[in-house]
Amino acid sequence: MVHILPKEADARDMKEHKEFCPSTHRGGETEISMINKGFKKSKTEWCVIVKAGSQLRSSMDHRFATHLEDEKDIFFPIGVGTATNFLDSSMNGLTVNREFFKEIGDFAENTMWKASEPEFNMFKTLWAADALSKGCRFKAILGCYPR
Repeated sequence: MVHILPKEADARDMKEHKEFCPSTHRGGETEISMINKGFKKSKTEWCVIVKAGSQLRSSMDHRFATHLEDEKDIFFPIGVGTATNFLDSSMNGLTVNREFFKEIGDFAENTMWKASEPEFNMFKTLWAADALSKGCRFKAILGCYPR
């Protein structure tokens, strides 16, 4: 597990969080910078984005393994009555192979973009285009949304 705190986290926050997760790091000013940092700091083959306050559902790995073809698969969660495509889905639960993420590159970041603004989808669109050009397959997985 890798834990990324916002840039403004102070030394006390870092110390407290490192007690729980030794692999705690500071990200930048945006949620996107924290996601990019998490992929860079990860040591595992597959990375799952889990936002603070969320829990992974049990047997998520089994659901992914059932549909896994190779490292170019990108899984995103969907639920009943929620978004059904990558661009409209939450980043919470996005699962990407770490080496393939490196090949695609970071999510575009602009400190003017905030997660609650419409431009948030812009970085996903740019990144998805790069991923598709490298042969990825986006796969929606029902019921894997972190709770």
